[in-house]
Amino acid sequence: MWTDRIALGAALAALVTPAVATYANAPFQDRPYEVADLALRVLDGEELMPPTGDMSLAAAVAAMLLVSELGVAEAYEGIFEAEDEDESDEAEEGDPYAKAYAQLQVVRPWIAALPQDADLSDLVARLDALMPTPEQPAVMDADPEAAEVVAQALVGQLERVANADLYLGRDLSRAMQTVSQLAAHGCAYDEVARPRWFQIAALYFEDVLEAPLSVMAAYDAEQIEDGFDALLDGDMTACDAVGAAFVDAHERLFP
Repeated sequence: MWTDRIALGAALAALVTPAVATYANAPFQDRPYEVADLALRVLDGEELMPPTGDMSLAAAVAAMLLVSELGVAEAYEGIFEAEDEDESDEAEEGDPYAKAYAQLQVVRPWIAALPQDADLSDLVARLDALMPTPEQPAVMDADPEAAEVVAQALVGQLERVANADLYLGRDLSRAMQTVSQLAAHGCAYDEVARPRWFQIAALYFEDVLEAPLSVMAAYDAEQIEDGFDALLDGDMTACDAVGAAFVDAHERLFP
């Protein structure tokens, strides 16, 4: 995922700068549950085929598998973080390189489902060069964010070939509405369905909203984060608090 600095800079820029390009599709805004649910199922090991004839959905899932908190770029950074931990921590969490390499293999079919060109091929090859073998090579790029740089460029190319906006945070107001609606849907569903809605809402909040709101609406951001923790633990009394915090934060940022 983005570092806090990159994420915050992008989110702040979204407040004052419109999207540079206009895309025909906006899957993260129009069907955020479907995108995240597919990505999570892929990461859970389900052998899902990318949808045929739905390039924007395939591109959105690929983007999430590349640059979300659960994506390749974040997993690659985790390789270097693990080097600073003791061996017992690493043994408990598994091999971080193997995890990052496996996630790179998982995202391949979703990229391959889109029209291919030299730019896409080059960027995928650059990710391959960072993680060339199933076993960690003796020498690696020393920059923990090397995969992040390539993955972000790759998502930019996916936007172009799929004609789809793949950054929910470009429109911060709409992003807040999208995540709050996901939480509200979870509150409205039965106890079997609601945990997935809360999981997805919390993931988008962490990916897109936590950094900017923690600066511009810090109290509300804390209320939302605590509320999601409670909802994920099954405490439905947090529904009203989360909804109210989103309303307050939106009014603060967009009076």
